[in-house]
Amino acid sequence: VQIGQDAVELIGSGGALILDESGCPKQGDKSVGVARQYCGRLGKVDNCQVGVFISYAKAGQTTLIDKRLYLPQEWTDDPERCRKAGVPEAEIVFRKKSELGLEMILQTRKNQIPFEFVGMDAHYGQQSWLLSRLEAENIEYMAEIPSDTRVYLEYPHVGIPARKGNKGRKPSNACVLDGKPIEVRALLETDKLAWTVLKVRDTARGELWIRFAALPVYRIED
Repeated sequence: VQIGQDAVELIGSGGALILDESGCPKQGDKSVGVARQYCGRLGKVDNCQVGVFISYAKAGQTTLIDKRLYLPQEWTDDPERCRKAGVPEAEIVFRKKSELGLEMILQTRKNQIPFEFVGMDAHYGQQSWLLSRLEAENIEYMAEIPSDTRVYLEYPHVGIPARKGNKGRKPSNACVLDGKPIEVRALLETDKLAWTVLKVRDTARGELWIRFAALPVYRIED
């Protein structure tokens, strides 16, 4: 709690939370959570530990304020291994990286650390349940998504479909009855995007500018 409060005092209120992970290459199999998994620092699958982190950022400044060690399922499926490594009994349960991230986001708000939005990469942005939960909590977010993500440009017609024929159980679950989704990369071939150019930041090689367009869409979940 104190670290978060100090960050706001030093950097300023109204910043953003950045959710991300980092891998630490390791040898052997005794370190808690070590496994063959993707290591971002190496850019490949290797033996490493992975942590999920929350940082507070504003105006080009950032600092870490919370962290969670990711326990792969091969660890939580072996409670005795966890106990030998000193993992608390209550923590011997598998949780996805996104679940650890949500836990930290909600804890940050509970600690009354003021932030404007949460930023995250596509690993988290492609998980619809996480985005829906953030929306339900009235937490704004900016999340990258894979280019093959499908969305609706118009709100689709949703309802209970009619039963086909006289046999079988009558449908009871709602689904999309009318409307066709489109992959976001296909939007590049349409006239739906009004492009503008924005400056992102200064870099060692000069100013970084991007082409930017915004478009309201409807996400698909389940």
